[in-house]
Amino acid sequence: MVDERTRELRAAQEQLLRQERLTMLGQIAGGIGHELRSPLGAISNAIYLLRQTIAAPDAETREMLDLLGRQVDASNRVLTSLLSFARPQPPARRPTDVVAVIDAALAQAALPDTIVVQREFADALPELSADSDQLQIVFSNLIRNAAQAMPEGGTLTISGQRSAVSGQPPTIEIRVRDTGGGIAPEIAEKIFQPMFTTKSRGLGLGLALCKMIVEAHDGVIAVKSIVGQGTTFVITLPLGTYHLNNLG
Repeated sequence: MVDERTRELRAAQEQLLRQERLTMLGQIAGGIGHELRSPLGAISNAIYLLRQTIAAPDAETREMLDLLGRQVDASNRVLTSLLSFARPQPPARRPTDVVAVIDAALAQAALPDTIVVQREFADALPELSADSDQLQIVFSNLIRNAAQAMPEGGTLTISGQRSAVSGQPPTIEIRVRDTGGGIAPEIAEKIFQPMFTTKSRGLGLGLALCKMIVEAHDGVIAVKSIVGQGTTFVITLPLGTYHLNNLG
């Protein structure tokens, strides 16, 4: 009983610390967004003007402009994650083709040639009642994490199928699998916690934001990983009333 009570107190303390972090995050998010969005926009405009002004830039100039553009995009992603997590918006649900959302996330990711992408979707997946913009954030984060887990290259497999369990509402199950180094069990159980990261850069909000968005869609996100073999993120989303009301 003492051990159980100790575990409960420790869990409550960790939850309180997480809540304090989120409260602080919410307080600073607005200020950070306002202060950094403007200079990032100015840098983006300057990059655009330089590309238009320099008729035939040399290789070094092109490389530097591309580098600046990538850094601005990365900074904007961090700000978007920060603001989205600190000030979550309920999903704006509408009929959504989840495969089209995933394809848009893949196109945006601009993966290196060393990563082979495999798409394995069942024919005619039904539409979801979902917020396509929010789901694209989820898949973009998972695709980017998979790419970072395979710095020397590998295979990224994204699969989807309808799933049905007797007595439960029908769902769609999406799997994002990489062939990277995998995640140790003691880390895997923490990766969805806000502010937790094993990377030298980043706020540790990407997977926490994914979890928040998926759960706001009444779904579930889980991770399966084997060290040395790779990692699979499994997202289960309900088809919802839209599909059920439009059968036949």
